[in-house]
Amino acid sequence: MGSLRINSVLYEGNDYYYRSPRFDNNIVIVEGQNGNGKSTLCKLIYHGLGGAVDEFKRTSKEQHQEIVRDKDNYVELDISIGSAGYLIRRLINDNEITLTPYGLESYEDGEEEIILATDETKVLPINRSERKPFTFSDWILEKLDISVIDLSYGAANFKIRFNDLFRLMYHDQSPDPNYIYKKPESENYVSDSIMIRKVIFELLMGEAYSDYYEAISKRRDIEKEKVSSKAIFHEYEAIARELRGSSEPKNSTFLRKEIENNDQILEKLHHSREALKKPRKTGDNFNEVESIKNELLKNELLLGDNKKELLDLYREKARLIELRSITRVEVEQVAKIIHTHSQLNLFSADTCPYCLSKVDRPKDHCVCGAPIQEAQYERFFYTEAEYKELLKTKQASFKSISIALEDCKEDEKEFERSLEEIDSNINKLKSRLANQLIEVDYDTNITAMNDIDDRILELREANAKLTQLTDIETKLENLDKKYEAISDDLREAKRNEKRFELKAQEDISAKVTKFSSIYNQFMKETLPNCRSAKIDPEDYTPIINDFEYKEDSSRVQKRLMYYLTLLKMSLMPDQKSAFPHFLLIDTPDTAGIDKDRLIPAIGQISKFLDEKQDFQIILTTGVGIYPQSLDNFVAVRLRDDAKLLSKKG
Repeated sequence: MGSLRINSVLYEGNDYYYRSPRFDNNIVIVEGQNGNGKSTLCKLIYHGLGGAVDEFKRTSKEQHQEIVRDKDNYVELDISIGSAGYLIRRLINDNEITLTPYGLESYEDGEEEIILATDETKVLPINRSERKPFTFSDWILEKLDISVIDLSYGAANFKIRFNDLFRLMYHDQSPDPNYIYKKPESENYVSDSIMIRKVIFELLMGEAYSDYYEAISKRRDIEKEKVSSKAIFHEYEAIARELRGSSEPKNSTFLRKEIENNDQILEKLHHSREALKKPRKTGDNFNEVESIKNELLKNELLLGDNKKELLDLYREKARLIELRSITRVEVEQVAKIIHTHSQLNLFSADTCPYCLSKVDRPKDHCVCGAPIQEAQYERFFYTEAEYKELLKTKQASFKSISIALEDCKEDEKEFERSLEEIDSNINKLKSRLANQLIEVDYDTNITAMNDIDDRILELREANAKLTQLTDIETKLENLDKKYEAISDDLREAKRNEKRFELKAQEDISAKVTKFSSIYNQFMKETLPNCRSAKIDPEDYTPIINDFEYKEDSSRVQKRLMYYLTLLKMSLMPDQKSAFPHFLLIDTPDTAGIDKDRLIPAIGQISKFLDEKQDFQIILTTGVGIYPQSLDNFVAVRLRDDAKLLSKKG
């Protein structure tokens, strides 16, 4: 389990500048009046960690003017993950983050100097692509010992990102605190579904859920591999049936024995033939006989070479059939996704996420009308056009393979025609030879030699067919073994999935009980009319007084105490979780809550003062909107004459 800490924040552009003090305390309070830059500081931290901030975009309707108009501006965070330090820098709205590990050099006078490990500097993308599949999110999750898991939801497939999990670490200034999770960067039916919110909670609080979701992904991958393996097996099986004809199927061991027996017979036939080749010259036409025999030998060698090439062609044909089978499976999978997509129509960027009606959406605009930059954020969905484009690509590949296969079949026919022609030439030469031999007196039986030649040719053809059939049968046997191995892997994967599921459910059930107990205590101490508070074991949402309590201002406590409970749970030695001991709380003064109720709610942070484990709470709040006992933890005081961003020059 890793812990995250923000040590300092730097913003710099051509026109504006800000450098925070070093946040050495576990509790860091930033106080200031509205408009002084409290929320801007939180958004700079979120942006530096890979988040998308709408106010920083030039296309946004509500822009942060100083940052949007600034040039060459960036945010740099000094962070710690466990005991390791890193400087991470991101240009505003850039798709890459530069990170450099560092160490601290201590001196006798107590001063410390940061020593950058520049040879270990990495530049990582925020959004994933085929060219750059490893992202900043993957890196920071790896450092926090949180698995990067794949999820499937309907036709959508995606990876959980750090920004998804950060929705329960970043208590943003939501106008509706009844909404516990920070809203996703791109809201749609998938990204803010109950399933996604449950996964976020389970990955952060559960001990075994990373293993469980990894097991699900592995099981799905093996299921796909099994379908593909079965399809390839059937293709080869069809080829084997075609080659066998009416013969009974035999395994590769028996086929090799047949080839060995034929080779032994061929060797004996060659010896017999050599013994018969002792002619006695009795006429002038003997030279003609030798010439025909040489020509006959050339044709027989050519026949053997062509049969070998034909065998190679059979193998290439089998390879193309296998490749076509794999591509067919891929085409069918994409087609199924498109069918599901077109039937449900849930994941289109041109569909209203509330009523699911079709929206005539202008390019580079959201369904709500707000301008967006579609290429600069990672989506949870693909449009039907993109699915169809993918299908076209797969279909084009399938077509190209099919054309190559047809060409292969044409070459096969051409070779077969060539073999027939060579065979015809051999028969003609044999006929000519027979006529010439009438005038040549041999000591041997010519009829016996011809019978031997016929038998040799017959055995060679049989061996060529047996060799090809052996290759196919060997492939079938290997495919069968592979299929059985995959089936075994799938059974094991299902057992592991079930085992991790039971372990995860048992763990999360205990965590929900403990969470509800801590949450109940927090709520009772901050909400006078709260008799009971707990979370729903199904979706982990708060339940206050069995859903009877309706006061709007209570929503502030309900959300803030939820986040504090997450942190409190993660710091308990007997409650193992992946939550990284970090909270970023931005001005919880919303929903019309009175100051007299807000300060005691913020005062619950005091309960963390005696914690022995390392943690960090960064809280922004109004001037004096916190208990006096926390005054020593105010690190930044913003005022109208001392705002966050300072004008250069």
